[in-house]
Amino acid sequence: MNRQLRRVQSKQDKKTDREKEKRRMARRERLSSMRQRRQKSRRKRGEEGSDLVTPRAERKGKLPGRFSGVLMGLTVVFIIMQAVVASPEPTTTINSVLGAAFFLLFGYFMLLWLKRRDTDNAALLSLLFGGLLAVGVTVAKNLSPSITLDPLELVLTLPLLILGVFLGRLVFNHSP
Repeated sequence: MNRQLRRVQSKQDKKTDREKEKRRMARRERLSSMRQRRQKSRRKRGEEGSDLVTPRAERKGKLPGRFSGVLMGLTVVFIIMQAVVASPEPTTTINSVLGAAFFLLFGYFMLLWLKRRDTDNAALLSLLFGGLLAVGVTVAKNLSPSITLDPLELVLTLPLLILGVFLGRLVFNHSP
């Protein structure tokens, strides 16, 4: 009786082993076909004129603007602090130009940050967010009775923002 039970058990074991092997082979075939499709699509993209065929994780370290997100955040903090804190001395031309120059830095770092993340319309978004930041700063200055609105800074903000976006685009496009 034991011999018959062992024989039946060994037949079942062999059957389950064959089924496991069939499933393993099917999985290997699926994975290999998926790999081949990926490689074929990468080659196809390379033939279409894409100069960056390497995966994004590999080329991300080579792109300019590694710390652009942090620097953009710090620039926003300085812009907001400048709008909120009242200066005890009267505004001079140098203070006005420096206040507007922060928007140049914002446009530059924002564009690099967005381009590094493969964002479509990075220049337009940088200009849009920079404009919204400028409007917010102007409204905040108007709401505070102790802070006077600086017309020279207000006039220089938009051109310097556009210049910052242009410089960021120039640096990103001409990087190795």
